[in-house]
Amino acid sequence: MKDPLEALIEELRAEYEGQEAPRAPPRTPPPVPRSDLLGSLKAAYEALDRQEEGEASRARARAEEVERRRREELARRQREIRAREAQAFLAALAPRSEEARWFQKFSAHYPNDLEAAIAYLDALDEAEGP
Repeated sequence: MKDPLEALIEELRAEYEGQEAPRAPPRTPPPVPRSDLLGSLKAAYEALDRQEEGEASRARARAEEVERRRREELARRQREIRAREAQAFLAALAPRSEEARWFQKFSAHYPNDLEAAIAYLDALDEAEGP
């Protein structure tokens, strides 16, 4: 007589050999809990928003820099024009005139006559208004 354990093993072996090898189910990622999915989507959108904000901030900074340079260039050109006007004013100033004496006193508070003439012409423009 066979041992009941051996009989069971033979029976199982016979069943197993008669069947195909069991196939493993296809691997699919484990389902993501809904709250994790929403959290990851939210995080992805927040990261995208931060990236877009960074790009917009850099674009604003570039535009501000361009505007600053444009204003500096405009100021430099206006200063050059005003310097030429001041040189013309100084050239037209009669050396022994009342205006020349007044300008001499006025220019004593400036580093040179050109700077004084520029300030004088600026003051005249301000007094005249737009």
